[in-house]
Amino acid sequence: MKIISVKQKNRRTTNCIVSVIDDKGESIEFELAMDLVLKERLSKGMEISNDLQNKLIAEQRIIEAKQIAFNFISARKRTQKQVINKLKEKNFTNTEINFAIKYLSDNNLLDDEMFAKSFVKDIMLTKKNGRKKVFNMLYEKGVDKEIIVDVLNKYFPDNSLESAIIVAERKYNLLKNKPIEKIKQSLFSHLISKGFSFDETKEAINVIIKKYLC
Repeated sequence: MKIISVKQKNRRTTNCIVSVIDDKGESIEFELAMDLVLKERLSKGMEISNDLQNKLIAEQRIIEAKQIAFNFISARKRTQKQVINKLKEKNFTNTEINFAIKYLSDNNLLDDEMFAKSFVKDIMLTKKNGRKKVFNMLYEKGVDKEIIVDVLNKYFPDNSLESAIIVAERKYNLLKNKPIEKIKQSLFSHLISKGFSFDETKEAINVIIKKYLC
């Protein structure tokens, strides 16, 4: 097949649209990164084989997977699982996804342990969730269980009573006009749902009751 034109796609990108005439006389267009065009020295009138065309299209798919993955983690920190799911949504193959993941990892842009550390430290600052809840949140994001346990053991306090009291007090301010039994029930359900242990929940409720209702 013969190339009939190589043109920049638009002013917003350096990608090129390569137009070719195949052996049946039909016109075909495909998009390539400028790097690929330059590497293969593609130009008008050049003859290219089907194998080369397929190779270039495959390389372009990998470039696109890397770019989408990079853009995705640039918005905010992500786990490997989140990146993989994003690329699957875009219908990339496992091979293309693996290239993208390796690219991010090799450039220190994707690290589940660092993600978990940052996540735990943010939770500690806001003091709005207990250990169990944080574990579940990280696991749902695809972080390996061993990494989660290790990070929690290093950076999350064994006793989250202080956080439980803060969360209970925030909730109490929304419930203070209700009957005391209703307040206790709501506080209990709320704290358990936030991942605090039974003992932390019970003690935090006692603190709130003594502070505001006795």
